[in-house]
Amino acid sequence: SRKIHEFKNGDEVLDFLKTRTSERLASIIFSDIEMGASSGIDLVKSLRDDIKDKCTPFILLSGSVEHRKAVEKLIEDQYVDAFIEKPFEFRFFKKAILDAISLRSKISHDDSTK
Repeated sequence: SRKIHEFKNGDEVLDFLKTRTSERLASIIFSDIEMGASSGIDLVKSLRDDIKDKCTPFILLSGSVEHRKAVEKLIEDQYVDAFIEKPFEFRFFKKAILDAISLRSKISHDDSTK
């Protein structure tokens, strides 16, 4: 069964993920860019670089466009799978989820065949 976990900041997420033992740490991660002590950008960098999780789809959300260039670079570098500006319509949210899962699956498959 699937569970939804909520966290106040990126540090809480990382602490939780470090206790996980399965190959896939989470089914998907949604993170706001601005969330206090550590940003969503810090979180995804730690997830990919420190924890070495290349499998979990990661979607960043923000009500601000000031981080757009940083997010575009993260997408280009395959850290982030999608960026959603708030407020958003459900159909855009759903498409971002499906695209992120598909993209991360392809990236994981490509990494496993190297």
